[in-house]
Amino acid sequence: MDDVVMQKIADYAAKSYAAAQHSSDQQTALRIAECKAQFAARGIILSGNTVHEIARIQGEHINTLVQAKADGLIDAHELYGAEIDGSILESARALRASLLDAISAYPACGLPPGVPAFDHFRPLLETNTGAILNTIACQIEQRRVNPKFNKVDPDRRFAEMAIDEARKSVPEDDRPHPKVGAIVVKDGQVVSTAHRGENAKCHAEYIALEEKLSDDLVSGATVYTTLEPCTERNHPKIPCALRLIERKVARVVIGMLDPNPDIRGIGIQLLNDAGIETQLFPRDLTSQVEELNRDFIRDQKQRQIKAAVTTKKVAREIDPKVVELQKYKGKVVTVTNHQRYGHGYIDSVWPNGAMVIDCNFLWVVLQDPMSKGQQSFSIDNVKVLFDPENNRLRLDIER
Repeated sequence: MDDVVMQKIADYAAKSYAAAQHSSDQQTALRIAECKAQFAARGIILSGNTVHEIARIQGEHINTLVQAKADGLIDAHELYGAEIDGSILESARALRASLLDAISAYPACGLPPGVPAFDHFRPLLETNTGAILNTIACQIEQRRVNPKFNKVDPDRRFAEMAIDEARKSVPEDDRPHPKVGAIVVKDGQVVSTAHRGENAKCHAEYIALEEKLSDDLVSGATVYTTLEPCTERNHPKIPCALRLIERKVARVVIGMLDPNPDIRGIGIQLLNDAGIETQLFPRDLTSQVEELNRDFIRDQKQRQIKAAVTTKKVAREIDPKVVELQKYKGKVVTVTNHQRYGHGYIDSVWPNGAMVIDCNFLWVVLQDPMSKGQQSFSIDNVKVLFDPENNRLRLDIER
């Protein structure tokens, strides 16, 4: 095996492993936190049960990572035409030993400090991960007899090239932007490559098609892009999806859909409506694209959450109940309690009424006119009615 192939195998396996590690690290940390919270609530956080359960979770984590390492190496050997040999199993064995050493110690183990049964943790880990090497050995033999890939998939090769281009992306400013790479292929040959920001404030597809192939016929070509082509741009710029349609490409292979739910899938729909075939990267390559764009995806999710909260706030602030309460700020209203007691409720009236001090879409603050003591109540637990006897509002409070 020459050095070039060895490097390709190593790079492929490293990317595959990194994607699996990122996901497994997060899931394992969450599971351990939930486990400790449950045992703490039961008052047995320092018991042997904690050690056994966390050893089980960490064992599954190690098995996942060792399996991911083996999967990446086996796939890479086959994809690049190298013999699937014993070095794969040795790599898996070395990784298991390294992870056992790392996770057996504080703080990586996840155990709470002072657990009396800590000495049992390492043996439990070894037991819980003992079968993974036999599983991988069997997998290696199976793949020698029944290959997963008959030959290197050209789509995969060009998709990986697009990901490599995306890594070169240059941000326009301090805001999170997607890292996008584009490859144009015609008749099996790469005719153009580009990445976002290669030229200032330009999308990768625009650079690949218009700046590098403005005078070339790309009709019938396939474009590999790591992000779903955009459908909106500020005038006079043209959206990438429309450029692809205008240049009459035959197929577009996409790394991931746009994380913005307002436009997610619309680029693909426009291309399909124009008769252009669309396809997504293989799942493992999509994971690499998502990992590469984790900051951009996180920013989009935060924007969605903020927009949802703002929408809810506006909706609640124009709620007639809130509007009516705000009119009574500084005024006294009648207040009755509707309080759960046993299997029923007890109703009572505030003898002095209450002054409305403040109110918004979340809560209302009331003050006793005599004692000046204040209490706040969730707006969802307050019914706004009218007290005809005193000619003022009446608030019924569920408690």
